[in-house]
Amino acid sequence: MFKWIEDGTYEMVVDSWPKLSAMDSEINAAKSEVAVELEALQVMVKELKEEVMRSERENQKWKLMIKLCCFCLGFIIIVIVLGILMFPKTKEQRLLLGY
Repeated sequence: MFKWIEDGTYEMVVDSWPKLSAMDSEINAAKSEVAVELEALQVMVKELKEEVMRSERENQKWKLMIKLCCFCLGFIIIVIVLGILMFPKTKEQRLLLGY
């Protein structure tokens, strides 16, 4: 009595196998594309991390250089101010250029 149902179901399953295999191949192709893209993104992330580390090191160097320049500028200003205060000019004082 149910033979025609079994035959119909069997034919539907057999007919769907090519569709399922096509879908399987598409899924595998998509997986491989995703894997390639993921690997490329991981490489980009690694390069960006390295670039950030280099930038941080360079930033620290520039901060040190700025501090050193500020220190030198402050020292020069203090020396000039102390020189002006300790050795005030008199009216008779002239600049002698080695003579």
